[in-house]
Order: sequence, then structure tokens, then C-alpha cells
Amino acid sequence: MALRIVFPKLTKWQQDTHEWLGDPYQSGKIAVIKSPRQRGKTALCVVALIEMAVKHPGCASYVFEPTLGLARKVYKSVEKSLSPTGLLTINNSQLLEIGLSNGSTISFRSTEQTSRGLTVTGLLVLDEDAYLDEEVIYELLPLVNVHKAPILICSTPFIKEGHFFDMYELGLSDKNPLVKTFDWSKYPTTPEFLSPEQDALYKQTMTPQKYRTEILGEFLTDGGLLFEGFDDCILEEEAQVDDFFIGIDFASGKGGDFTVLSALNSKGEQVVLERTNNLAPMAQVDWLAGIINSLASRGRIRVIQAEVNSLGVVYIDALRKQIIYPIYEWTTSNESKRRIISQLQLAFEQKKIKIIGDRTQLNEIRKYEMQINAKTKTVTYNGAGNTHDDTIIALALAYDAYIAGGGALGEIIFI
Repeated sequence: MALRIVFPKLTKWQQDTHEWLGDPYQSGKIAVIKSPRQRGKTALCVVALIEMAVKHPGCASYVFEPTLGLARKVYKSVEKSLSPTGLLTINNSQLLEIGLSNGSTISFRSTEQTSRGLTVTGLLVLDEDAYLDEEVIYELLPLVNVHKAPILICSTPFIKEGHFFDMYELGLSDKNPLVKTFDWSKYPTTPEFLSPEQDALYKQTMTPQKYRTEILGEFLTDGGLLFEGFDDCILEEEAQVDDFFIGIDFASGKGGDFTVLSALNSKGEQVVLERTNNLAPMAQVDWLAGIINSLASRGRIRVIQAEVNSLGVVYIDALRKQIIYPIYEWTTSNESKRRIISQLQLAFEQKKIKIIGDRTQLNEIRKYEMQINAKTKTVTYNGAGNTHDDTIIALALAYDAYIAGGGALGEIIFI
């Protein structure tokens, strides 16, 4: 008896991509989808993954997302589609792995998880590619080489640089017939995916930059989702050391967070940026104390400001036993975060700060966004797609210490 799986009817833009892919098994094809929000990106990925698994017994497909939460969301979509078929033999909601009776598997992962030892024999999906860590992307790409596995690259657009933009451009050219770009933003918006009421709500609650990328599906031409002008604030050469105004953001102990120390000099120029996420809790304190005491031999420690939430209070108490400099405690709240982020935002716009051109720091700055709750009108600040903001918070705390500690004013006013 023939097996029949019923998929939802594909839209014109989904169908165009699906037809070009055909049966891409061992074809080496790469489809690049630039899509606004709510255009059926996940639905097409689900169809492509299931078709690959059913048609080619024993193949292994992988989906990589920026966060584990997004990986779990796609896992649930695939699991829901396969549950009525009786094909499932593995349905592991902890490891996010699905196995079929024909031996095919589909695994769902965050790019924060290791990819060592993996081989893709089915389909590789890089979802929200513009928000994936580029170093991880280039670790993943060799996974398809042995079996010429196809790749489905999907994302809402971001800036005009990086892996996603490069692949988008390549797919528009005729340089490689195996790579093709599908720009779903060029298709008319239908009420099925975005009603006029939803559109009006997004205009009201999103920043103009985020509305452009997620709703209009356009690349940003300058700046980031929230911060603007920071590209003109990158140091061209190492800044001179005199005084140190230090900000510390402690890792929460989950989600791959980093503990970050950032320091500015008396001119508001970033002279230190250090981060770690592979040390035991008390080893982090030793690490921070070593950096601070070393800096004291090079200049004057003016102000240290550290985030006190979660494990921060424990770290600060332990750190105080190893250094002689006072530490001001900063408690996270919507208002306290709004204040230091707005302050940093203005500093970039007015060119009152200079920063080290560190790749991780610049990526976090570009992907930082403001969100407004439609019901409560509460404003929150976070990294887009749950990307990290550790270096931003440490930098914002350092700049706040600089302003309050006399770096710009000549007198201590920190409270």
C-alpha cells in the first residue's frame, strides 16, 4: 500500500523554490531564501526535510538554528506532520531527534552545540542564517562535502555583509548553477500571511530598521537594528592607556553566555575587551581579578561597575576579596537597561566613544534591537533572534562608569 503524506498547499513563492530543488539528493544544490516574517519559511523547510527522509532511506538531515528554542519549534512542526503516518520510530524531544522506520533521521540543533563528528547525507538547513555565528557556519559547511548534500539557506535579511548576504548575491548571479536565490519579499503580501491590522501593529511596535528587515524583507544599508553611527566609532589604532573605567557583565551560567570585562580610558576610548565562558565560577573571579590587578600596574582604576543579577552578587563578593578597588553594583531592570543603552546609543550618534573593532562585539552591536510589547507598551532590549549581548552590556556599563566617574566631567558623581 502506497504511503500518502498530506502537506499544506504551497504558495507561489514556496512552489517556485520547491520546484527548483526537485529531488535534490546528492545534487549539491543550494537554495537561498530571503524572506520577510510570516511567509511560510518553516513550512517549506518541513516539506523539504520530510520528502528527503521518506524518499531516501537511511539519510541523515540536520537543521541548525541560532537558538535551541527555535530548533525545538521546527522539531515540533516536523513531528506534528509525521505523527499520523506511523513512520516515526524515534521521537526524542530532549535531543530533538526524529527517526523514521526506513532508517532516515532528522536532527535539530542550535549553533551553540558542537557539530563534530556529524555527516549530512540528506539535507542541511541553515535557518535564520543572517543571525547564525559565522565561525560556526564555516564549521558546518564541510559536513555536506562527502555526499554532496543539498543546503537550504533561509533568513530574514540583515546587513549587506556576511555569509547570508554573500550567498544571496551568489544565487542572483550566474557564477554557480548549483546556487539560486529566491527573494520572497518580491511577491505581493497577502492577508493570509500579513493582515493590514498586523502590518499597522508592526509599524507601531518595531523600530524602522527592524520593520525594514522583518516585514519588508530588505537588507539594512547602514548601522544596525538599534545602534547607528558605530561604524564611525571604531578605533583605527590602539588607544593610549591612562585611567580605566570598567564594566563587567557576568555570565548567567546558561545559554552559552560569556563573562565580559570592558574598559575605557579617560577619552572614552575602549582599551580592554576580555571575555570567557569556559571557566568554573570561582575561576572566573580569579580571571577577572588577574586582569584588574594587571591593569592597575598600567594606569589608574577609576571606576568598576558590575552587573549584580543572578550569580553576579556571588562573583562580586568573591572579587572584592581579591582587589582593593570599590565595585559599584548595577541591577538589571527594564528602566536601568533602557538608561545605559540609550546613553550608549547617543554616544555612538554623537561620536563620544571609540571602540575596538572586535568582530564579536560589532556583530552583537549590529544585532541589538528594541522591542515594544503591543499590549503593555513595555520596552525591552535584546539581541535579535536571542543572540548574545554580553559585550554590549559590559561596554554600556563601562561607558556609564566613564560618564559617572569623571571621565568626561572631571569629578566623581557616581551614585
